[in-house]
Amino acid sequence: AALQIGSAFIPGTLGLKLAGGAIKGLTPIVGRKIAQNVATGVTSGLASGAVEGLGRGLMENQNPLKTMATDSLAGGLLGGLGGYGLGKVAQKFERAKLPNNKVAQEQYFNDYVADLNNKTKAMADFRAGKLGMNNGKMEKAYNFIGENAQNIDKSALEKAKEMFAQNLSNEDIRQNTGWFKGVDDKWRYEIPSGEVKLKDFFYNKYDDMIKQDYEMVDLFRERGWDNKIDDYLKTAEENKVILDKINNNFNEDIVKNYGNFNTKLPNIYKNDDLYSAYPELSNTNIRFSNEERPSTIAYFDPSERGKNGIIINTDFKGFSLDNLKRDLAHEIQHYIQDKENFAKGGQYNGNWEEYFNLAGEAEARLAGNRVNLTPKEILETKLMYDVKPENQIVRFDYR
Repeated sequence: AALQIGSAFIPGTLGLKLAGGAIKGLTPIVGRKIAQNVATGVTSGLASGAVEGLGRGLMENQNPLKTMATDSLAGGLLGGLGGYGLGKVAQKFERAKLPNNKVAQEQYFNDYVADLNNKTKAMADFRAGKLGMNNGKMEKAYNFIGENAQNIDKSALEKAKEMFAQNLSNEDIRQNTGWFKGVDDKWRYEIPSGEVKLKDFFYNKYDDMIKQDYEMVDLFRERGWDNKIDDYLKTAEENKVILDKINNNFNEDIVKNYGNFNTKLPNIYKNDDLYSAYPELSNTNIRFSNEERPSTIAYFDPSERGKNGIIINTDFKGFSLDNLKRDLAHEIQHYIQDKENFAKGGQYNGNWEEYFNLAGEAEARLAGNRVNLTPKEILETKLMYDVKPENQIVRFDYR
């Protein structure tokens, strides 16, 4: 799994670390140091990218030579660019001529690499389906609603706006009123998540199917159509076997093999606060499918809101029942962004860093990552995005 989830970003980070080591021994020959950084980064990125690409090809049933080549190239490019960037940091400090220059440079280097590591780990965790987990289990997730939601506390919102006019900090405003501004300058309020009831839904669905089969058997017997009874009896027995599996060992394979269907979101996700804020969400479809985008665990398409608004890809390698609440909170947040005209997320177009930095994606990940918080702790716990606000990309359309 480690080979699969890292893609070229982990190799790139290894290149960055090795390339950046030269900074600690800065010399006036800055050009040589930059060259060393680039060379070290490219070498590390190419080598580790090749190893990762080979493993990814084998695990994903792709041509190992092809994946090895593409990941090696990506790792080499990232490592080289990282080495160049760290070399430019070296130039900056060589020219700064600060007191105790070496200490200052080393501190900057450590902060710089720590920030890169945090960002890259978050990216890897996101791709692996790990964000929002607590010891492998998702417990709570939250969503951020806006001014267009129904039944909001308007007096608290007005107080928040007054505090903002007095130049109080966003965090002070949030802790006092619950409201805060996002990077898109829109007001938000955090509400707790509901509960996923997927096993109950599956059990009731197949129990109803069995009852319907026997009702048809009784109806045909009454009408003397005995030749049509056997098919319904056979289907009823097959569904009994599935029902027994659901009852005794409900797992991902059951959802994947027996859950290719549409249903309404409230049938599996109970959240009165959410449906009170956005009543139309209660009419939104959710579809579990093993025939969707191979690289995406879940997605929301606003053009399909009345048809297939949220799609969960059960064939994705990272699909997990433990993570389902997080995935739902993430996609529901995209729905809210569309409703409130918040900064949007987007589709992965080959540039992971750009996609990862989209403000709408950072917010949706945060919505699925606020675990184990009580309503009181919501206000007490700062909003920790995995991308710094100043680095988030604000867009109001999907691309």
